[in-house]
Amino acid sequence: MILDIEKSLPIVERALQSATERSALLVIGEVSPPRPSLDNLEVLLKQIIDRSKFDGLTEMFILDLEKREELNFAYERGVSYDPGISFTAASTIKIPIMTSVFRRLEEPTPQTAADLMIKMVERSENPPADTLMEVFLDPNIGPIFITQDMQEIGLQNTFLAGHFYLGAPLLQRYSTPANQRFDYTTDPDVYNQTTTTDLGMLLDDIYQCAQTGGGTFAAVYGDAISQSECQLIITYLTQNKIAVLLQAGLPDGTNFGHKHGWITEGDGLIHSILDAGIVFSPSSDYIVVIAMYQPTQLIFDVANLLAAQLSTAIYNYFNIS
Repeated sequence: MILDIEKSLPIVERALQSATERSALLVIGEVSPPRPSLDNLEVLLKQIIDRSKFDGLTEMFILDLEKREELNFAYERGVSYDPGISFTAASTIKIPIMTSVFRRLEEPTPQTAADLMIKMVERSENPPADTLMEVFLDPNIGPIFITQDMQEIGLQNTFLAGHFYLGAPLLQRYSTPANQRFDYTTDPDVYNQTTTTDLGMLLDDIYQCAQTGGGTFAAVYGDAISQSECQLIITYLTQNKIAVLLQAGLPDGTNFGHKHGWITEGDGLIHSILDAGIVFSPSSDYIVVIAMYQPTQLIFDVANLLAAQLSTAIYNYFNIS
């Protein structure tokens, strides 16, 4: 409730000027309460993590695409770490692959490339990713091109150092600010790494390009990636419907363009899971990235439930007053 000063002022003036009617009924209006701050959201998300059964590291990046406000934190069992920890990128590296391929494609998109991207993103198949790099980038060192493209737009912690196929040679070893940290390590794969911030910033670049044709892509890549191509990247991401992780926490029908990633590592277990995407919601579009790590074994059902609960809380923050 709030006092409507403009409507109340004449009523007060009449009461002051009257010899008999000295009372005034002020006009009160109803207003929606302001949205809590991102600091409030961080507290809530950490409380959800504390109540969950997940006992590993959770790092999140959230960007309000309307207000341009962001939240980034890393948290494990009551302890906060500086965000920007390096994770095995797994299949989330396919977002950079799409970006690099579109940078070099002529429009309209060749059907061969379109078919391969659908298989790479929607079905999360690895051979199409290798074929895209070999055919449209370079037969041997396509991954190096992708890494260079990411570095050009300021993503210093994201790289791909080899193809996906079994036995693929490691083309180069990369030292990054994220994987040179001493306070925390997720033992990331030497073949592909990223951070929640890098993934979030890349999705933001794609979003801005799709909305206006401008942004970082236009400044760095010129006209190599068009607005329509960025829109097509988002279309492919929205076709990735897995009904788990972040998507599981969104209302049915929510338009969500994302790529998830996890791998079974050398010990036969999962240790890291990532999910990164753009949520197109009624009140505001936003980017959300989650990365989870457990050094002994990441239990999928536990991590999946937590990711869904966090996703629901974030959606409600942006859409429920």
